Amino acid sequence: MGRAMTDRSGCHLHEPVSRSEQHQRHGANVVRSPRQRSGLQAVCTLMAAIAATLAAAASIATASAAVVGTAAASITTAGTAVASTVAPKAGAVGGGGSSAAKGSAARQREARTWTVCPASATASDCDFKGDQSIPDAVARANNGDTIQLRAGRYTPRAYLDVPFRDLVVRAFVVIDDKDISLVGERGVVIAGNDKMPMSAIVVRNADVNIGHLEITGFNYEIEEDKIYDGHGIFVIDSKARIDDVTISKFQKMGLSGRGDTQLDVSNLRVLDGHVGVWLHETAYLRLRNALVRGNDSSAITAYDSSVAHISGSTVEGNARYGLYANQQAAVFASNTKVAGNKLGDVNALAESHIRQDPPVAAAPAN
Repeated sequence: MGRAMTDRSGCHLHEPVSRSEQHQRHGANVVRSPRQRSGLQAVCTLMAAIAATLAAAASIATASAAVVGTAAASITTAGTAVASTVAPKAGAVGGGGSSAAKGSAARQREARTWTVCPASATASDCDFKGDQSIPDAVARANNGDTIQLRAGRYTPRAYLDVPFRDLVVRAFVVIDDKDISLVGERGVVIAGNDKMPMSAIVVRNADVNIGHLEITGFNYEIEEDKIYDGHGIFVIDSKARIDDVTISKFQKMGLSGRGDTQLDVSNLRVLDGHVGVWLHETAYLRLRNALVRGNDSSAITAYDSSVAHISGSTVEGNARYGLYANQQAAVFASNTKVAGNKLGDVNALAESHIRQDPPVAAAPAN
């Protein structure tokens, strides 16, 4: 018969053996003729070919699965990397007050309202209480939060220094690089401390809403030095929406816009101070329904390339000019009363210009 050998197909072939060896195996194997063996060989060859094809297909499938798995893992890893890069980090904001970044961060968490009370308050729901409660709340607040001030008087007991160019602005409340709202109830008064000269509020690289406040009595220590104290609201490179605010009895400027600042202001009262509104660099002011009266210098001033649009307001009884512009600044006033200002109602110098509808007489030449 033959000694069995198995090829890759599993087909058993037999090597020829002697007849005596066949008898010794008790007929366990059938001896085929040469033609039968040739046919069997052909069948086995065919089966081997089929088996090889199936093995190759299995190999390709395995390799494909490995490639797909690796690719999926790579895509997952890459997706994770992209997500970690694109997703904003909570509380992360860039210098210059990037509103989009701050807004994205704020949407990741629920905005909160912080309740601030004066020292005399008896309410039990105050998150912060006392004269230093406003700056404490500002420090704690996150982007999108509101600081709600309860009625009463707040007097500074400390200050913060904010670098600005080669100067320092010294202030009671500093909103730096945040997107928040500072809103008072009727009867909120932020009053200066005679023994501690400073400004009231400084806003830098921020996006803020300020409303329903009275700011009064902020003084300077030295009239001309490198410390900016004695100001009301001092805004640097920020966006500020201000409504229903009174600034009075201040020794320097009531509302200041410096650097790349945008001010959207309504129902403002600037009374009995020094310069009412002070704009520099590329600051922009939109002012509506304002009263600027009784200041011992000019009411609304614009320098450098700053621009002011004023409507529906009254500018009267100030010791110098009603509307003043210098360098390349521009002031536009419509439906606004500008009258009774001691040195003149309008004064535009250098390449600046002031336009009022209806027009008023320009100041006499010096």
